[in-house]
Amino acid sequence: MEFLIENLKCGGCANSIKIGLREINGVEKVEVVREESKVLVDGNFDAEQIWKKLDGLGYPKQGDNTFFKQSKSMVSCVIGKFESHEN
Repeated sequence: MEFLIENLKCGGCANSIKIGLREINGVEKVEVVREESKVLVDGNFDAEQIWKKLDGLGYPKQGDNTFFKQSKSMVSCVIGKFESHEN
């Protein structure tokens, strides 16, 4: 399933998204296409759970952006960069 999102800027963002979505039951595979602000998710899951998680990380549906969500995405990005260096 394809999810078009806001605030996707870099590898840190992509890493946070992958880590966050893999926590959801039924998610088998997560691919992030930065150039298209797109997240591809495979598995047997509830799409609303995916949207809720993405929104909570600061990556809402395209057209549903706010300053607060942009700020949350910056924090998620930094965490994603940190997490990628730990592994």
